[in-house]
Amino acid sequence: MTTQLLTIMLLTPIAGFTGCFITPRKRERVIFAIAMTAMIVELLVSAAFAYQWFSAGLIPISTTLGSLYSSAQYSVSLEFYFDKIAAVFLGMATIMTSLVFIFSKYYMHREQGFKRFYTTLFLFYAGLTSIILAGNFEVLFMGWELIGITSVLLIAFYRDRFLPARNALKVFSLYRIADTFLLVSIWYAHHLFEKSVAFSDFPEIIAQHGNQLAVLGLLLLVAALIKSAQFPFSYWLPRAMEGPTTSSAIFYGALSVHMGLFLMLRTFAL
Repeated sequence: MTTQLLTIMLLTPIAGFTGCFITPRKRERVIFAIAMTAMIVELLVSAAFAYQWFSAGLIPISTTLGSLYSSAQYSVSLEFYFDKIAAVFLGMATIMTSLVFIFSKYYMHREQGFKRFYTTLFLFYAGLTSIILAGNFEVLFMGWELIGITSVLLIAFYRDRFLPARNALKVFSLYRIADTFLLVSIWYAHHLFEKSVAFSDFPEIIAQHGNQLAVLGLLLLVAALIKSAQFPFSYWLPRAMEGPTTSSAIFYGALSVHMGLFLMLRTFAL
């Protein structure tokens, strides 16, 4: 049952994106109805998942939903992990996204990009869910990239104006640096551990590798600092406000900038 609920939680944003994408852009009410239906389903499934987790005594849940790559010597799985940190972040992300969807119905009314806004926001939420529920670096990186791409698309939402497009390009360039540090840290983790390691296994591997983990920790720290706009990488944050107010609120006031913090919490054992 846990695996089924987790699968629904991951697929619901994709279903919402698909529904909004195939709806004609002038049908604002239909787009909004699809968006809210998807978020209500997400809230109900999340509540059911949290209830099972509470009933089990708040024990962290680790599950695998398939394989990204497999050979005789190596395998990378679609690993997912749910604990207290994930519960807090996922609850906040779902509630905040739902509120932004509701407010955007009025704020984005009759905007030419109404449909584009909702579809992009759904992709952002899908990436956010992937990061929060990720059980290893590979799944987290997929969500990390999706958030980066959608953030840049929403900064450049008013693409017929010069400043939004220019600032989106600057943010995109800096995000690529953060992605590089995260990607190198994943490569180094594979080189160090000689396998794809789940986050739940971190306490065990620390005793085996000792000081070698310092480099991995520093690489992750730089990626987190850039993603969360911390000094000395904080100058990109004001430039990101060129997008619609509602997306700025959810990205840079509430959720996106906290993904660096989430990365630090998830890899705190390092």
